[in-house]
Amino acid sequence: MLKIGQSESFWYPVEVKILDENGNEVPYEFKARFRRLSREQMVEVQTKKDLELMRENLLGWSGVVDAAENPLPFTEENRELVFSLWPVLPATAQAFVEAHSPEGRAKN
Repeated sequence: MLKIGQSESFWYPVEVKILDENGNEVPYEFKARFRRLSREQMVEVQTKKDLELMRENLLGWSGVVDAAENPLPFTEENRELVFSLWPVLPATAQAFVEAHSPEGRAKN
């Protein structure tokens, strides 16, 4: 049964590998709450840069912590801080696009 009237947002995992001080890749994962887009809106996504796309469509997160391992609240300021850590922004944008494609969801 196909249900019309889905929620306007959903949670999806974001996986990112960040280099430590020794140059080793360390895997991290957090959950992102993304805006659900229509087919027409997804066509427009193709013309947007990652930062613009995520400023418009990332609505929250879970599993993001500060240096003392306290949960980091989702705010505009914290979003920009997290995105300044390479390669969190492209990994989050990739997860967003993946979440809207059947092929991407099949991986998870």
